[in-house]
Amino acid sequence: MRPNFKRVATYKILTVDTAGNKSDIAQARILSYPNFTLEFEKKFDLDGVPDETRAKIFNPSPDTVKAFFKQRNRKTFLIIEAGYEADSGLMTQGEVVDFVTDTVGNDRILTAIIHDRNALWQNTMITKTFSGIHSASSIINSVLADFGIPGTIDLGTDKNFEDKSINSTLRRFLNDMAKETLSDFFMSDARMIFQPRATKGKKVVFVLSPDTGLIDRPEKTTVQIKTSQGVTTREGLKIKSLFNYRFRGGDTIQVKFREIDQTFRIYNGIHMFQDKDAFSELEVA
Repeated sequence: MRPNFKRVATYKILTVDTAGNKSDIAQARILSYPNFTLEFEKKFDLDGVPDETRAKIFNPSPDTVKAFFKQRNRKTFLIIEAGYEADSGLMTQGEVVDFVTDTVGNDRILTAIIHDRNALWQNTMITKTFSGIHSASSIINSVLADFGIPGTIDLGTDKNFEDKSINSTLRRFLNDMAKETLSDFFMSDARMIFQPRATKGKKVVFVLSPDTGLIDRPEKTTVQIKTSQGVTTREGLKIKSLFNYRFRGGDTIQVKFREIDQTFRIYNGIHMFQDKDAFSELEVA
């Protein structure tokens, strides 16, 4: 059956101190759709750069607008959950890096830009030495822990290194480790994800068909694959479905439509949640 069409969304606005400790979730400012008009757009791929979400609040109160202003020793985080009354889940959690307010017709609209993590992490220098023999996964986990970044590490090959020294930016280090381990890496929901480049044998996270939300016939397309190693192309499909918070870059889905019954990896996508419509578009190969 198709999902319940009664859409819901929740914004939780929190502040954090400079040490990265979130305020009590009970103290968060919470806005819920449809009581408030909330819209967002999230684009994602596998290029290793934190995903960006643009979140809108229509006619926010002065106190809500104030919560987005930068304060000394404080940062603002936004957690977005969305879906349907019977099935909703986490869409985005990240730092508000900028916001603007504008007037369109009779509406005052606040638009906030959220990154899974502030992109400044990419250029931070690392100087660290691992004496003796260490696996690639243990080295990656150790470096991420130094930055307070949680990770889900599943490598193409978890090779060992002996007396490894690191003297580079965090992004360069992650790029190098991805090459060494035949993996891709990317940020998703404030976590650093490493996945094998090969898709064979990966668990299918969702079966997409007209009964589960597929809209129209999938279109053949040339998929531009942006990974931590660069850009390549591959023949694949462009797919549109009802909004589904589960779809994330790197996941494997099964597509069923007439003669099509095949598994694909999600390389690029966009989640669009608007007052009048909500959908997810995917490029898979």
